[in-house]
Amino acid sequence: MRFLLSALLTFRPRSIQLFGTPRNVPVLSFRRLAPYLSTGVRERNTLIESTRLSAAMASTTSRDDRCPLASTGEFLSDVDTPALILDMETFEGNLAAMKEWLISHNIGRKERGDRPLHLRPHAKTHKTAEVALKQISHGGAVGVCVQKLDEASAILDGGVDDILVTNQIVGKKKIARLVSLLRHASKPKIDVIVDSALNVHNIASHLERESESNDLALGVLIEINGGQNRCGVESRNEESIVEIYRSIESYAGLTFRGLHCYGGNLQHVRSPAERQSLVMAGPIAAAERARNSLAKIGVSCDIITGGGTGTFQFEADGGVHNEIQPGSYAFMDVDYSLNDDGKDRFENALFVHTSVVSTASSPGERTVVDAGSKAVSLDCGPPCVTRLDINQGLSGSIDEGFTYECGGDEHGILIHSSDMCGKVLNEGDTLRMIPGHIDPTVNMHDWLICVRKHPSGKDFIVEDTWRIRGRGPGI
Repeated sequence: MRFLLSALLTFRPRSIQLFGTPRNVPVLSFRRLAPYLSTGVRERNTLIESTRLSAAMASTTSRDDRCPLASTGEFLSDVDTPALILDMETFEGNLAAMKEWLISHNIGRKERGDRPLHLRPHAKTHKTAEVALKQISHGGAVGVCVQKLDEASAILDGGVDDILVTNQIVGKKKIARLVSLLRHASKPKIDVIVDSALNVHNIASHLERESESNDLALGVLIEINGGQNRCGVESRNEESIVEIYRSIESYAGLTFRGLHCYGGNLQHVRSPAERQSLVMAGPIAAAERARNSLAKIGVSCDIITGGGTGTFQFEADGGVHNEIQPGSYAFMDVDYSLNDDGKDRFENALFVHTSVVSTASSPGERTVVDAGSKAVSLDCGPPCVTRLDINQGLSGSIDEGFTYECGGDEHGILIHSSDMCGKVLNEGDTLRMIPGHIDPTVNMHDWLICVRKHPSGKDFIVEDTWRIRGRGPGI
């Protein structure tokens, strides 16, 4: 036995493939097998199964980087469903429209002697580094916001190095992960918001333990409650605001950046006039009170940030904020289009691509598609089917002949109306839908399928596929 084992260990090649294992299983060297050759069948089988599992995991990791829904160069009609389709021309148009507005707005600020307004789009909408990079390179943005550390990690890995985390990072593991992001190879600038001195202490304590020669630095903004009553210090609580500021300043690794004051509850107030009035009385007034509390002790705020797609122009004109953080403007959705001014500046660029899977039940009255509650968010209302005769359904033109109802996790039911005008849907036909709420819809998918109109104008071609690496519940 010893002679046989010695011969096996010196045999060339030094590795073989185990009998009965798949072709893609990594080859095992005899030196790795030696401890198991004298053991029983159970132990050898355990080794084989462990090897198979490792190979399967490696294969899955490899597949994760290949989009299973579409390949570059395919036609839109060949893309599998359900899928998220990004119309690149409209998306780029939305970025250009925001940049143009920002340039125009800052001309007025310069004439008045005011500080310039900066754009920091919120990446919680898209969770994708490629989108963030385009917002910076083509859309006038200085960096991005994120809501979760998963989003921050994905976007840092994709090449963005200026990030504001607009959320309280609480708990040992989350704080440790936040601090670890500061060691990213890109040496990023990362800021975070807080609303308690305890949170400041916990972050700073971990930062001090991890920092070598004070080589790690984190920017901190105080969050002010702008009226949503979610997070944030009350703007009239001057004592707490000053206490948090002094806590930040007491730690070498932390730098006070300013204030964060955002009114998420006001983004979909339908009337622009009413929305503006509420923003003035809410986030703008709250940010101003907090700013004045700090001014009393001789502290100025470099940054006062807030504002979403529905309100950014009001914060910009309010004379307090000098940074805005809209996110949905890049893609848009049904809920924003229902604002009275929802279609004035930005257009729908992102669509759920879905297939007809059944017409058997009540033909002519309803059609079943493969986009259910796992493919499209319903929290702000249902998606809307678009007209296929306009831009192949990649437009904001709604087909009034269909009303979407959820048919379960994997099914959507399209209820037909009297406006069908003789339209017939057959099994296998594809449709496009505008999501009711863009952020959670994107969060359900793994890929953005980027398409651009073919020069012939008759179809759309897949230009690229972008992995939504920041999706999930987030940590």
